[in-house]
Amino acid sequence: MAAVNARITRDAMASVAAQPFYAFAQWKGLSRTQVLWRHGLRNVSVPLLTYLVTDSVHREKMMLQALWGQTDPPIRFNWVRGSRQASTGYWT
Repeated sequence: MAAVNARITRDAMASVAAQPFYAFAQWKGLSRTQVLWRHGLRNVSVPLLTYLVTDSVHREKMMLQALWGQTDPPIRFNWVRGSRQASTGYWT
């Protein structure tokens, strides 16, 4: 999980550093540390926190299903028919 967090942070930081506001903050005379804290990490936190919250909710769901022994097939919405039905397989 640490590797995924590092990759998300690195990718998000690369995209933020390519934005014009990041270069403008450096041009205005802010130090690299100030630019990193004020502009970089603030904007990087959005995708990172989204991943962390989604991952924790998914892990909690899996833990509760294992704890309670839920064996029912997942319910999915069929957009073609407009109805809900139990899934019989991954691609069906």
